[in-house]
Amino acid sequence: MTENMIAQLKKLQAIKESLHHAHLPKQKALELLQVLDHIEAENKSLSYQLTSVRVITSNLLVESAKAGLPGALTGLGAEHIDHVATPLHEGTLILQQLVHELVSQLQQQIEHRPPPSS
Repeated sequence: MTENMIAQLKKLQAIKESLHHAHLPKQKALELLQVLDHIEAENKSLSYQLTSVRVITSNLLVESAKAGLPGALTGLGAEHIDHVATPLHEGTLILQQLVHELVSQLQQQIEHRPPPSS
């Protein structure tokens, strides 16, 4: 996961914690829900793209090996893709969970229900 992504996830986590202890006006909560919907859509797109890159790259590496390229070269390529894609994929999963929790909290606030106690 990139440092920027980690920083943004920490900010989002802080927002989630502050929402747990405070109540937003309904209009602000609705605005935040719209932002979270956009983040969720972008996150799903990124996750799909990462999966596609991994599959396509794996197929290319297999075809390269079949074509006779040295095994070390294809192995290094696979290792590099995994090194780059795995942390990003983990980040998308963390973000997905955090957005889901935030949306749930906001919906409870909009419906004027108290948040569940932790």
